[in-house]
Amino acid sequence: MRVQRFVFPLISGVADPVNDSDLYAYAREYAPGVGGRGFSFQWNSTMVAVNHASTIHAARPAWVLLAESIGAATLAAVNGEHGFMMTAAGGPSQKWEVWVTQFYRTVDYTYPAGDAGEFAHLIGSLLTAIGATLLTRDMMALARSIYRKTGVLIKPSEYEEALRAWRREKHLHLVGA
Repeated sequence: MRVQRFVFPLISGVADPVNDSDLYAYAREYAPGVGGRGFSFQWNSTMVAVNHASTIHAARPAWVLLAESIGAATLAAVNGEHGFMMTAAGGPSQKWEVWVTQFYRTVDYTYPAGDAGEFAHLIGSLLTAIGATLLTRDMMALARSIYRKTGVLIKPSEYEEALRAWRREKHLHLVGA
């Protein structure tokens, strides 16, 4: 049995519970093995009942996108550890081997109207467009750009919070590999 769990950037300041949450993984069967196979998502260290092993095995040798809908969940549950568990039967030379190249979650949530956290998370979600060198001095220009596109007005007193949120969004942590 192999378990991989991840800690995602915390979501804060949003309406609780969140509207919807989902887990995804891109997986591929590398070696078919013999005997039983299991691939299940984990939500806060609890195994989700659906076994996706047959989907992975049927797609061999292609990559397949696996999805698990968690639905509405408390903010505390969304901010927990999520991952996947693989199991296989067979001797040491006949193991089922699966490669997972991407694992991610999606969360649909609502901010209270005019909340400062809305801008902070918006900046975090623009990571690929902003690049890795965002500094506090860049926040004024970025705030003007966001205002033109979204109508969300940000005060200079909120720049530091937004920059911290952007940095949190950049990092995903593997827990106890």
